[in-house]
Amino acid sequence: MRQSRLDQQVERALVALMDAEDVVKVLEEQVSVWTEMRDELRTRALVSETPQASADYDEMERQLTVASAALNRQREEVVVRRATYEELLENWQPEEVV
Repeated sequence: MRQSRLDQQVERALVALMDAEDVVKVLEEQVSVWTEMRDELRTRALVSETPQASADYDEMERQLTVASAALNRQREEVVVRRATYEELLENWQPEEVV
């Protein structure tokens, strides 16, 4: 009974870790794309010197700041989930299939 519950915990921890890593990948891609967009908007704002171009740049900068903070939090979550998973693995004894 105890081993069965540990098996389930290991499986749930692995799924949670993989999900968290997937979110990190998505956020990294988003931050990368938004960084390029921000750089392009900065150039446009400098060249055109219009209030709209500056506003567009400022908005993208805010979005990038929020996305970067979310990425950092998610990376921390991956570290926590990996530690939990590794701790469970230390106590886990997989069933032997005969």
